[in-house]
Amino acid sequence: MASLGALHKTFLLIASSFYLRGLINCNGSVGVNEFDKFPAVSVIIPVRNEERVIEKLFHALSRLIYPQERLEIIFMDDSSTDATGKLIKKYIDDNSQRDIKLITSKQPQSRGKSALLNQGSGLAKNEFLAFYDADTFMAPDSLSRLITVLHKDQKVDIAMGVSLPFCRTTSLLTQLNYVETIYYNWVLLPGQCQLYATIFPSGRNYVARKKSIEEAGGWNENSVGECYELGLRMLKVKRADIRIIPEARSEEVIPENFHAWFSQRIRWNRLNLDATSSFFVEFKDFFKCGSWLKALPNLANHAWDSSFIILFYTILLTGIFVKPGVVFWVIFVSMALVYMLIYSIGYLIALIRQSKVTMTDICRIPLMWLVYQQMIFLSICCAVFLKITRGAMTGRERTEKTMPERGSCRL
Repeated sequence: MASLGALHKTFLLIASSFYLRGLINCNGSVGVNEFDKFPAVSVIIPVRNEERVIEKLFHALSRLIYPQERLEIIFMDDSSTDATGKLIKKYIDDNSQRDIKLITSKQPQSRGKSALLNQGSGLAKNEFLAFYDADTFMAPDSLSRLITVLHKDQKVDIAMGVSLPFCRTTSLLTQLNYVETIYYNWVLLPGQCQLYATIFPSGRNYVARKKSIEEAGGWNENSVGECYELGLRMLKVKRADIRIIPEARSEEVIPENFHAWFSQRIRWNRLNLDATSSFFVEFKDFFKCGSWLKALPNLANHAWDSSFIILFYTILLTGIFVKPGVVFWVIFVSMALVYMLIYSIGYLIALIRQSKVTMTDICRIPLMWLVYQQMIFLSICCAVFLKITRGAMTGRERTEKTMPERGSCRL
């Protein structure tokens, strides 16, 4: 498994280069819109207790390079208890010439993000739907770049941009999170798109066809993983085509302390375990559709890394207690160095693709394996334990855990 993981990382690295080159060759410049007439788009933004970040979101929306008369913006307020609703109403009053709506839940308790997305999509009047979280601040050209891909290629169901950490310079943790995110956006996802012709969408900064979402049955309101689970079900009913467009950028607020980061990772890993369980339970449907080869590699991303870490510590402890010869240690060290080298090359190429690489960036790369990957592995172990003891994650658990994380960065 560990050897397959190293081989898989190498293939992803090579495939990502072909994918990104293909984007540039097709568009001249990634995501440049060549159409005289932009299609109408409905922007759906679920919110709950977002008063600390909502003003920055307003600023980002105002800077979008897109004809304002072709934008419908729908805020879905999930029973906020702070000033979020009042701030949105003021924003609507200040922009009365624009098509902006606020839909407020009448239920005292949170309905969950999936329910808001289903309702918002149903209310949207346009074929193209753009989705952003309240703590995701899109670049001015992000929306037009994503729309370009969908408008040019009718086979594409979802075009997804990237979200970079907003607080990457505040601590070592956020700096390492930044490197991981860059690798995810510039190597892992483009590589998966090239090899498997699809990825699972994240919960923010993407544009979808309304028809494609309806064919998949919308969002599962009993699932914690909104869009991740949606992507899986889209693969079950059709050979969904989901693309990553790294030039369509946004920033998102991220945890800056270990407790918030670790809680977030446990939740994400539990989501991955729930989705993996669902995949194997419904494997016949994926097999009939012919999309199981697309879904399985997306689900197995963490399995490659975890298997190597388990193998690494197993061999290390065996060597300490059994005391084998020199040959054993030479093979062990060589295996570890090769795997770390593949990782390091991937991180370095991702940083080069994102921006100019500094000496500080290069110094962070060893820490990605020595510290950050070990922390991720620990969170996976905790998620497995919770999966065994508590079962599938509920929507209420998500609601209770999300807000402290999203407010953890100082704006």
